[in-house]
Amino acid sequence: MGLGSTVFARTIDRRSASGIISGFLTAYLCEVNMLHIQNTQVDSQPVHTIEGQPNTGTVFVKPLIRGEDMALLEVHMRMGVASSLHAHAHESLLYVVSGRLRTTVNNETFVLGPGDVCRHPRDASHRVEALEDTVFVEVKSPPIEFGRVFGSQGHGV
Repeated sequence: MGLGSTVFARTIDRRSASGIISGFLTAYLCEVNMLHIQNTQVDSQPVHTIEGQPNTGTVFVKPLIRGEDMALLEVHMRMGVASSLHAHAHESLLYVVSGRLRTTVNNETFVLGPGDVCRHPRDASHRVEALEDTVFVEVKSPPIEFGRVFGSQGHGV
């Protein structure tokens, strides 16, 4: 699938069932030969659970690009939105673009602001909470199966 077919996939009726949306995400995230994508070509996906655990509020995730060994996501959280404590089979690196984010990794808590970074090691219990409206970029390695990790995407995206 090249960039042209990814753009075409975005034209699917967004009012369709979540299965079609999930299919789009799977097809989009499976593209490992892509070298460039414009941020405006990717829609944010509303996420209500992470690893089966409910969020406090909705997290919006843009799956920007996937390589053979990693995936890059842009995450938007409104003030007060938080994930539940959870763990993944992958490692995550977070870079805060704007806002403030509290993260707990195992038993340590950190407050991050613009330009700050943190790491969530593989299988480490962690959570994030937006202390302000926050945007962060996240690298996940190995790349994730979006629907399995984030489950429960919203409709109408």
